[in-house]
Amino acid sequence: MSYEMIQDSARHLFSKEVNRALIEKVESGVFPEQLWNTIENSGFHRIMCREADGGMQESWEVAFPILHAIGYHQAPVPLAETIIAAFVLSMAEVDIPEGPMTFVTEGKTVGLQVQHSENAIHISGTVSKVPWARCCRHIILPSPQNNQMLLVPLGQDTVSIGQQCDKAKMPLDTVTFNNTKAALAIKWDYESSGESLMQLGALCKSIMIVGALDFAFELSVTYASERRQFGKVIGKNQAIQQQLALMAGNLSSARIASLLAAQDAIFSGCSKSATFAFTSAAAKLRASEAVSVCAGIAHQVHGAIGFTYEYKLNFATRRAWSWREQYGTDSYWANRIGKATIAAGKDDFWKQLIAKTLLD
Repeated sequence: MSYEMIQDSARHLFSKEVNRALIEKVESGVFPEQLWNTIENSGFHRIMCREADGGMQESWEVAFPILHAIGYHQAPVPLAETIIAAFVLSMAEVDIPEGPMTFVTEGKTVGLQVQHSENAIHISGTVSKVPWARCCRHIILPSPQNNQMLLVPLGQDTVSIGQQCDKAKMPLDTVTFNNTKAALAIKWDYESSGESLMQLGALCKSIMIVGALDFAFELSVTYASERRQFGKVIGKNQAIQQQLALMAGNLSSARIASLLAAQDAIFSGCSKSATFAFTSAAAKLRASEAVSVCAGIAHQVHGAIGFTYEYKLNFATRRAWSWREQYGTDSYWANRIGKATIAAGKDDFWKQLIAKTLLD
């Protein structure tokens, strides 16, 4: 399918299926089964998978509109997590289980104990801040002992899930394994398994942030053109125009950085991308920085009404604030890029920067 067809389909699906009542229902703890079934029927959850696995075998650039639509429509489902998990399994040429999936990155598995026996792999320990764990059937964990990933069913009696939420009241749980059996070990021949998940998570959250901020921007422009104060619409005030222009500039920068990362990302049938480490880091850094600017301006333009739960702006900005903290904050990625810049030195910095290999 073409980029335009995916974009039109995603917009139609989420605009039809996602509304305030559904979002509030999910915030209260109910998983949106009907929405998820519609997504599975569309095939979006396997857009990155090989055709042999029932997928579309598309690039991350073509998947961009789906991830953007998740943010723009504030779709309360673990679709991004499932897309990444299914992609990893498809790249490893193993069977993909049905239902929603999630994953964690390397830094979350530091205390995890993995025991290998002749016929099984068992894990023990706790991982925190796992998106949508309570709603997912499987989780992918990078093995702390070698360059493998572990697929673990979450429905086992040896798994306990402590339910917690992020700023958007979406699941961000703590998962404890007590000698839990892994379904299989996945060999990963690209980057470090944990680093690959971190980069893919950063890419997806960057695009979703752009979608949420696009919604906030459009809502702010509309409000500024309709709200009248002191005899004229507030959008005619130069201060408001300047703030909206600043918001648009930050948003455009984040969008281009995210699109560039999507173009550089590995996909089915493609070898390792030498530039994705840098562009995914830059995208997440730029998108996270844009959240601080754009969300603040959106609420300032709306005034008091923008801070109320009853008004729809908060559903976009709370998600943007939450996603800013997932898969590397702006300070985390700035530190990574800064250290790489120092290590490159004056002779190699510019060469590595323009080649997008600064973090390779």
